[in-house]
Amino acid sequence: METYVIEPVFRNLAIINVILGGLGLVFISSLFSKNKDSKNVQWTIITSLVSSTCFFISAIFSTSAITYTYYYNSSSVYHMAREIPEAISAVFYFPSVTIFFIGFLFLSGSIGLYGWVFSRKVGIASSIAAIALFVTSLIMAIVTFFIL
Repeated sequence: METYVIEPVFRNLAIINVILGGLGLVFISSLFSKNKDSKNVQWTIITSLVSSTCFFISAIFSTSAITYTYYYNSSSVYHMAREIPEAISAVFYFPSVTIFFIGFLFLSGSIGLYGWVFSRKVGIASSIAAIALFVTSLIMAIVTFFIL
């Protein structure tokens, strides 16, 4: 990937990760007002916490890629800059996207579990929504990996 392609990809990925990480933390904070002894609440808190952690780690990878790209493009070793973005992409892109989709898997799980805290009907509806969300994101991941 060229430098002008890498920077916007990682910037957008970092922004999305921080937003989704915050969404997971909102799930966790709203669950602390519920009955914490319920197994559904405990599993929902765990999946939301793992999801938020994955999103924030992926945001760190994306931000590091942007930082290194700017560093190598503004340095005196500009003649080597053609190989640098490809190395940055190889080192940061795959882990960032992989951790992002792991976080998305756990976010889907926490959305599916969140409905079971309230009632059976809401649990079934939230589980269907979570499965649809996960299948859609899986299709997008496959398309993204084959295109890029």
